[in-house]
Amino acid sequence: MRFRFRLARVQHVRELEERVARAALSEGERAARAAEEALLFQRSAVEEARATVSGATAGPVAPTSAETERRAVDGLLRGLLRQKERALTAHGQASRLAEAWRAREQDRRALEKLEQRHRERRRADETRRDAQGMDEVARERLRRADLGREAPPVDEKAPDRGLKAR
Repeated sequence: MRFRFRLARVQHVRELEERVARAALSEGERAARAAEEALLFQRSAVEEARATVSGATAGPVAPTSAETERRAVDGLLRGLLRQKERALTAHGQASRLAEAWRAREQDRRALEKLEQRHRERRRADETRRDAQGMDEVARERLRRADLGREAPPVDEKAPDRGLKAR
C-alpha cells in the first residue's frame, strides 16, 4: 500500500504560505534598501546645499539670496528627516516580515518532520507485519514437520487395521 500523509493538504498550504512570506520579505528588504539609498541621496543633497551656503557666505552676498539658500537647506533637512523616518519604517517592516517568514518556515519544517516520522513509523509497521507473516509461515512449517514425525508412516499397500465396514 502506498504511503499517504494525512496532513498533505495542510503541508501544501504551509509551503505556499512560506513562499508568500518569503516573497513579501524580499519585497520588504527591497523597499528598505530603496529607502536607505534615497536617504543617502537626501543626505548628499543636504551636504551640497550646506557647502553652497558656506561658499556663498564667504564673499559679498545679498541678504535675500542667503536667506533663500538657508530656507532651501532647511527644507532639505526636513525632507532628510522624513526620509530617515521612512527608512526606519521600511527596516521595521522588513524585520516584521522576516519574523513572519521564519514562523512560516518553522511551521513548514515541523510538518516535514511529522511526515518523516509518519513514513518511518509506517515502514516499521510494514517491516513488523512482514516479520510476523514470515514467523507464522515458519511456525506452520515447523508444526507440519512435527506432525509428520509423530504420525506413523502410512503404507498404502498395508491392510486397513481400523474398523471394518459392516
